[in-house]
Amino acid sequence: MEFVEFWRVRRSLLWFAGSVAAIVVLFLMLPQVGTVHVNGPGVSSSFPPGTGVPLGTLASLAAFFAAIYASIVGTSLNRENSTRELSWTKPLTRTLLALRYVLIDLAGVAIAFAIAVAAGAAIATYMHFPPYVDAEAPVQIVLGIGVGAMWYGLLQVLTCVAPAGARSLGGILWPVAFVVAGLSQVPGSIGAIMRAIDVLNPLHYMSSASSHGTTMSMGPAELPADERALIAWCFAVAFCAIAIALWPRKEA
Repeated sequence: MEFVEFWRVRRSLLWFAGSVAAIVVLFLMLPQVGTVHVNGPGVSSSFPPGTGVPLGTLASLAAFFAAIYASIVGTSLNRENSTRELSWTKPLTRTLLALRYVLIDLAGVAIAFAIAVAAGAAIATYMHFPPYVDAEAPVQIVLGIGVGAMWYGLLQVLTCVAPAGARSLGGILWPVAFVVAGLSQVPGSIGAIMRAIDVLNPLHYMSSASSHGTTMSMGPAELPADERALIAWCFAVAFCAIAIALWPRKEA
């Protein structure tokens, strides 16, 4: 039955790649820009054409797209509930079947991340801001895929043994994540509660690009990228393990 999931992931990746390609084409239709000026609170920087774009910055942006794709495939075990009477008769344990589904989906998340990085590199090159491999690139790549994997695992936990209607969480979680992240900045008891919940929010561990090509945490606690990557992956593994343990126990 995992072959069915392979084709689902393949089909969803084709749609994802097509959507990203459409975004790239839209950028390629725009006139090429000259010097880019970035102004912010106490910050003013100019980037003339030819200025390199760190690959780590592109990876931090691609993490957002990896999370979007994770929303698409993060309900695969829930989807399989409709045919579990058939899938659970296969000559392998239910736990192993769930594990195979998860591994196939996570491979898809990694491929979606790579597609997003490649698209960002193509746009940057067209705009005459060639990408280059910086010291932050490896950890940002690990972090970006980890954010997508954490989003995927969280969605699997919330939906793996739920009715089919729970698949809507793939879209509902996005506004919830942004609301929680916003309220975590509020002082008082509400902010404290939201900060505790925000620990489980994958967006909390993402990086954002600064005007100087470096990256910083989107969360209130600006942990180093390598620590955020480790936390995101720990949550991703834990969430996936919980889903793999819960799904075989659903009544047939």
